[in-house]
Amino acid sequence: MTDYELADIFVTHAQVLLTYFMGFISATSALLVVAHVTGSTLPAALVRVVIAIYTITSVFLIASFQRLSAVVLGIRGQMGESLNWHAVVHEDPRILELLTSIGVFAMVVIYVSGIWYLLRVRRLMGTE
Repeated sequence: MTDYELADIFVTHAQVLLTYFMGFISATSALLVVAHVTGSTLPAALVRVVIAIYTITSVFLIASFQRLSAVVLGIRGQMGESLNWHAVVHEDPRILELLTSIGVFAMVVIYVSGIWYLLRVRRLMGTE
């Protein structure tokens, strides 16, 4: 693979990583809006459906983010000194690994917090 192809595929995959993260934030925002706006009026059966849809979406996005992180780290490992103009070549490879791990951890914490908020709003409003 040429240096140009490596740089291009690295940037493309890094952008997809950010897209997965932003998609996850959007799904969480939708859950929080549902919880805030319809907290006490949403029937229990529909709450279970909302939680199931959010869980399926979250599992897909978190797993995809984690898997693509491994691909990005593999691409980074192939980038040599001939790409010394790219900032990531000068960094310790552990920095990128740490950042992607923090991303996965943040997504899991946000998922748990979103579910907790939905259930807490319902309980505080006296519906469960």
